[in-house]
Amino acid sequence: MLLKILRSPWPSLVWAGIIFYLLSADSKSIGVKHLPFANADKVVHAILFGTLVVWFWFYAKSKWTESIGKLVFWLFIASAGYGTAMEFYQKYFTKRAFELNDIVADAVGAALAAVFFYILQKRRPL
Repeated sequence: MLLKILRSPWPSLVWAGIIFYLLSADSKSIGVKHLPFANADKVVHAILFGTLVVWFWFYAKSKWTESIGKLVFWLFIASAGYGTAMEFYQKYFTKRAFELNDIVADAVGAALAAVFFYILQKRRPL
């Protein structure tokens, strides 16, 4: 049952919704007063978008018929692209700031997760 849920699009969609909420809301309204260290928000961005790749992986892997390299590339593009789109959304539709470094952190998190799955798949197919 759990595997069936993981292989559905719902975990990815729910996680994308959580990201949307977190990156759209004013940080004070979600209970964030201060971060424990400098640039901690960049770590959060990397985790959010790396995790999105994880959820995408479970769904896409069950449907994908081409090479794993192409799958990993498209998972990275989808996650990093969503991160970039969210920054522009913040700039034009919220009171939050557009930060190029957030886009970089989103892409780094997505890349790390994508590379992890690529290496894992090459060593031991899932």
